[in-house]
Amino acid sequence: MPMTITTQDLQQKEWQAARDVIVKYDDQLDGLRKYGFTFITGLLTAQSLLTTIEPSLKVSVILVTLVLIVALRLLDRYYQLLQKAAIKRAIVIEKCLNLELTETTFDVYHHRRLYVWLNLIYGLFAGGAGLIGLFLITSFGWEEVVIGVATLATIIVVLLIPDLIKLESMFLYTFDELKVT
Repeated sequence: MPMTITTQDLQQKEWQAARDVIVKYDDQLDGLRKYGFTFITGLLTAQSLLTTIEPSLKVSVILVTLVLIVALRLLDRYYQLLQKAAIKRAIVIEKCLNLELTETTFDVYHHRRLYVWLNLIYGLFAGGAGLIGLFLITSFGWEEVVIGVATLATIIVVLLIPDLIKLESMFLYTFDELKVT
């Protein structure tokens, strides 16, 4: 007897694939943050040991650390957007299947503004790198100005990345006769 595949079966498979992608990117974000923050913490520790080298080299190390913090935040945002696209697709499919798992967890994440804490962590890393840099330089001069400006610029960029890099505000998905915007 031939087995027929229904639309609901296909939707269920696609929903499971979307959930798998969400989990995959969640694991990617977890690893990125874990190893990225560990690496930056190691750099901050190394900076505090740089007391005997010349100021221009100290400034260079601090600037590299600040650039790496921005790069880590950009990569973090990239994975967030890929995950958000899968989440939006899973929500559309859930409406067809009368499920609410993805929509509920997504709403909790946004309602409690959990993303604010992530930006705070990146901003604190940038501020910490800048403070360590300022304390490493003993004489007031161009080095402090460069470190101060670079630290403030890094904090501003880190806080603005989520607003600058977004998914389209409108998504159009079709599912048979169902259209969700």
